[in-house]
Amino acid sequence: MTPHPAIARVPLLVPSDAWRRDLDATKAEIEALVKRDQAPSDAELKRLLDRVHTPSRKAEKRPTRAAEILARWEAEGPLVHEPTGLASLDEFTGGGPVYGTRWYLLGAPDAGKTALLAQIADVYAERGLLVGMLAVDEEDGDLFTRFLQRRGIRRAECEARTANDLRDMRFMVTDALSSVRFYSEEWAIEEAAEDLAAAAREAGKRAFLAVDSLQTVRGADEAELDSTRTVVTARVRAIREMATKHGLIVIATSEMTRSAYRNATSEVDDMAAAKESGAVEYSARVMLALRSIKGEADLLELRIAKNKHGPSAERIGLRIDRLTQTLTEAELPEETETLEEQRAERDEARKSAERRKNLGVALEMARIVASCNGDLSIRDLGPMLRTRLHSCSAPRVETARAILGEALVKPGGPRSHQGLYLDGSKLTDELLSLVELAERAALAGSRPPAEVAK
Repeated sequence: MTPHPAIARVPLLVPSDAWRRDLDATKAEIEALVKRDQAPSDAELKRLLDRVHTPSRKAEKRPTRAAEILARWEAEGPLVHEPTGLASLDEFTGGGPVYGTRWYLLGAPDAGKTALLAQIADVYAERGLLVGMLAVDEEDGDLFTRFLQRRGIRRAECEARTANDLRDMRFMVTDALSSVRFYSEEWAIEEAAEDLAAAAREAGKRAFLAVDSLQTVRGADEAELDSTRTVVTARVRAIREMATKHGLIVIATSEMTRSAYRNATSEVDDMAAAKESGAVEYSARVMLALRSIKGEADLLELRIAKNKHGPSAERIGLRIDRLTQTLTEAELPEETETLEEQRAERDEARKSAERRKNLGVALEMARIVASCNGDLSIRDLGPMLRTRLHSCSAPRVETARAILGEALVKPGGPRSHQGLYLDGSKLTDELLSLVELAERAALAGSRPPAEVAK
């Protein structure tokens, strides 16, 4: 029996898809060369051709062995950390980001993410790294303004653009700043990374790619993806692939979920705070969460949510000078409660709120039974309660019955499903405290007939 052609193609999909990814990556790199109006060298051309050589359809995957990993480590040499310039952050992460890895910086809108990202980029550029800024949240002119502010140029001067101001700006643009490459929304993650890596190889430098932000940039292959979550996940994968492939340091900003920054005691853990995709949590070598401090306009808390190079959950205080777009370390207010205590308080608050809801349902049930005075069956109690409250789940009805307990009285015998009464003497003080004195007396005074009560 001959299988359907579609079924026969299934074993070929993995190598075919891998080849397609290589073709796409090569296309992006060639486009980057064209944009820079630069012809590839013979060695570069050979590398590109070798990458897209048709793979054997019989190629099989095989696991990596320890010897191969050790050989790769020997060839690569020791991991190289690049300090960020923030002493505490560098200390906690073993010296800063490692080449070939990616960090993620999470925060609410206007929390200072772009300012911190621009500061790290500026530090790296002055240190001699080739820096790329792939940004959609801000235009290149806005990002360049941040760099100028860090050199003493006021934002108002960047807006006025007088001849004298422009002369001063040109004087401030050092070789390091002039080499920063700004990538707009026209560039996919892969295209920007390939262009930056090619320029770094040509210049004989290491490179840093800043991505701002994960929710607004785009990947090369996301046109057919059907949800925001899958799109963001694809971008995370692209960042990982490009960082690993080219030995880049990549730091990408990400919006937090609303519940993560809504208040100081957010119920969402920092590890799960990235908006749209949980892939950030799993892909990050280091994940940072940036929040403002309530009552402190320029004080920020940088928390290390995940750290492959050292301790996590560490808190670093940062003071932002918005005029010069500079962040420096600062003392944070003492935490009055531990995270465990905060969670315990939230759990207790949830339990109290649930208890109040159940007491309210039980009180309404008592009112219905007292008013019907034997003309209501247990079978009809639930539907009547739902009609009175507009909505009430079956578990909540059962919980309310349990709260009333012995206060619900029904006659025995074969017709025990009928004739439901209320014995107000069995109502608890907790329940009666929810009503006014007049109604409290009426409910507490409700009694079943003597023959039922026996």
